[in-house]
Amino acid sequence: MTPPPEDSTGPIGPIDSPDPTDQIGVDPDLYREHCRLPAAVLAWAGAAVGQQVRLRRGRECVLSTVVDTDDRAIVAPELGELLDGVGPVRVRGEAPTPRTSLAAGRFTERARERGPVIAVAPHGGDVEPQTDAQARRLGEHGATVWACNGWWPSGRAFDRWHVTSADLHPGSFSALDGLLGTGSGKRGAFEAAVSFHGWRHDGVGIGGGAPRNVRQRVTEAIEGILSPEIPVERIDEGDYVGDSPENVVNWLTDDDTSGVQIEQSTEVRWRHGMDVADAVADVLL
Repeated sequence: MTPPPEDSTGPIGPIDSPDPTDQIGVDPDLYREHCRLPAAVLAWAGAAVGQQVRLRRGRECVLSTVVDTDDRAIVAPELGELLDGVGPVRVRGEAPTPRTSLAAGRFTERARERGPVIAVAPHGGDVEPQTDAQARRLGEHGATVWACNGWWPSGRAFDRWHVTSADLHPGSFSALDGLLGTGSGKRGAFEAAVSFHGWRHDGVGIGGGAPRNVRQRVTEAIEGILSPEIPVERIDEGDYVGDSPENVVNWLTDDDTSGVQIEQSTEVRWRHGMDVADAVADVLL
């Protein structure tokens, strides 16, 4: 498999920093998806702190959220491993990767504007399989859809393409940015939003910033289409509650609080994914 030409994905190029120490360094205190980059590199890439960039070394690449500036490219140890050690790194300030980039994996996003409710799947493809299909299913019911799809030839798509929902910035995702109005930032005007995710627990968890009674209705609708042995719970606290206004499913709504986050096991997504999506549509649409 031959790698794509350099210009097939836009302005990818070597780090061009006034400091010659353009090497990858690692910081164990960084979260696994985060990095720090020289300010000059961010300016060159057309990106900013808080946005996502694609880091690339040779044919290895990974999405990372820029959390601060530094004179060198500093990444978490997990990202350093994926980038195959130290050395010059290429940077891109826009996340989408076209289909021609199979040699270095693929990450795409698509959006379709329809109704006042939006269904999102930021971790589709092989990152959290079936979640993008669930979002598209709501599109069949009349929802606006934004879905990402990430693949990697040798697996580990999750490690390379997953971006935490509270970190997602529309400035790095052109299709999402277009839905909101280019350059509007984390500010949506949808009446309601739902995001589909995978998790390592059994069953289904329903979180988000939406009122408890809305999330309870969604919980009961999903319970009604799954067998009793599959646990379904409304999440009101903990790591998966998803109620932060920085969570994409919340800031997409006009009040920053009307998002519903659906967490699902692998079994539920593969065996009952469309039924879950239909149940959610029955409540929110």
